[in-house]
Amino acid sequence: MSFDRNALPPEYRILLVCANDPKHPPDPAQLRDTAAAVSDWDFVVAAAVEHRLAPLLFHWLTRETPDLLPGTARVALENHGRERALHMMRLVGYLKQVITSLQQAGIDAMVLKGPMLGQRAFGNMALRPSNDLDIMVRAEDRDRAHRHLQQALGFDIDAHQLDRFSPRQRRHFLAYSHELCLAHSQWNLVLDLHWRTSRFELSQFARFEPLFARAERVPFAGLTVPYFRGDDLFVYLATHGSRHGWLRLFWLNDLVALTRGGHVADWEQVLAAADEHRQRRSVLMGMYLCALLFELVLPEPIERALAAEPKLKRRARSILPRIFPKKRDASAFPLQLPLGFAIRWLTNLNDSRRIRWSTTAQFMFVPNEGDLRGLRLPDALFPAYYLIRPFRLIYQNLFRR
Repeated sequence: MSFDRNALPPEYRILLVCANDPKHPPDPAQLRDTAAAVSDWDFVVAAAVEHRLAPLLFHWLTRETPDLLPGTARVALENHGRERALHMMRLVGYLKQVITSLQQAGIDAMVLKGPMLGQRAFGNMALRPSNDLDIMVRAEDRDRAHRHLQQALGFDIDAHQLDRFSPRQRRHFLAYSHELCLAHSQWNLVLDLHWRTSRFELSQFARFEPLFARAERVPFAGLTVPYFRGDDLFVYLATHGSRHGWLRLFWLNDLVALTRGGHVADWEQVLAAADEHRQRRSVLMGMYLCALLFELVLPEPIERALAAEPKLKRRARSILPRIFPKKRDASAFPLQLPLGFAIRWLTNLNDSRRIRWSTTAQFMFVPNEGDLRGLRLPDALFPAYYLIRPFRLIYQNLFRR
């Protein structure tokens, strides 16, 4: 399957043209021609919100082609942008409180994504939306951090309702999960407390200690905050986006902004880190998609690595019909991967046959939170969850929207 960005409907192309950070503006003629060709601005707004590109879309359209942006679309994007900007300001304030409180309690923590990524990649937190905060701690500090967030800061909602789990269910959930989703009812804030970067723990990249040891100490909002070293950040973002099938374009655009902004000093080091973390395919396929969709000029080491594995390009292109469905109305969102495709996609992310089979088996048979909540079994019958999960997956795939 070949791919031509210019063959996409203008309602999709306008998102790609506008997905530029302030230091790398889009081509004015290309932007004007694409905006003039758009016929369904309601869909453009819905797609921009889905792909988390609404702030960049509004930023460039109002600066370069304000006469081509209809009033209803302008109002919708302006209201969305104002709401997101205020939310980001609140996130920064809450992030400062959370990090400061954890540090005072002697709990080391790192920030994942969020306002710090927006500031680094785009120079403006408001241009890269974040809905919640993601904090990572050591696995052995997980329970202490959980209690501290509840007792000292007032995070009073446990989205998982662990107190309703049986002891066996709770142990299983914590063993196979990588985060706890907590909420603060007064702050109207969701915080994901991570102790691994992924539930599919393939290497020590998933764990806190190696990442924290290499972390940079970054000034942020009056604090000094541990944050990913450049190559670790790039590999983490590529891993995260690829595991979600790149179904939101801003995950790819993060890689584009970091590359164009010169935030990656040594691409050989990125590839070495990807190999160490067993995520080379995630990095290479992500960068290839960046070149196809955002016209990113690939660094030479990435070009060479892709040339050595030509099948990766075909595999990467297979996701494009899922990102750009033919059905163009708001009911197309949120985007989802069919079960069979999701399994094939996940298994192709690693070149180790053993790890591919392990990941597939875990996905297919190991019960997750939804399985535990969907059917309450006594602990004596807990092994039955492993038998039920494949049928539950098939049922969900057949009868979901």
